[in-house]
Amino acid sequence: KKEPNAKVADEAQKYFRQMKGIKRDCNEVRKRIIAWKRLNHDALADYGSVTDCIRYIPTTCSTCASPVTLHLLELVHSLLQFKTEGNEKLLHQEFIRYLFDGQVTDEVKMVELKRAVLVTIAKSFNSGSHMIFSELETRLN
Repeated sequence: KKEPNAKVADEAQKYFRQMKGIKRDCNEVRKRIIAWKRLNHDALADYGSVTDCIRYIPTTCSTCASPVTLHLLELVHSLLQFKTEGNEKLLHQEFIRYLFDGQVTDEVKMVELKRAVLVTIAKSFNSGSHMIFSELETRLN
């Protein structure tokens, strides 16, 4: 006869294995959905990452700040690629200014991502392209 604590531990292990299996199935379904979207649009466009979701936790750690900022900017870039009515309302001049501000500590990947986000905003949103133009004017004067 097993002890109550051993039964609980065994049951927790069983649920954990089930959760891992469900997560694997979910990732497989997500990959198939993305593949179907690409096929239906006859394009090689990326409709989202197929990797596991990362939980973003605000941090003040100097070691973690850069990777967290990079991941958040990747998330924003992915969201901006979908032209929905609400996205244009979320754009702010401060965000555009941040994208232009180059830090000496910025990694190459961060600089390229900032540039890609600016291009996406300029191509996709009328008000965003005006904000970018305004920021360029300010910096050139």
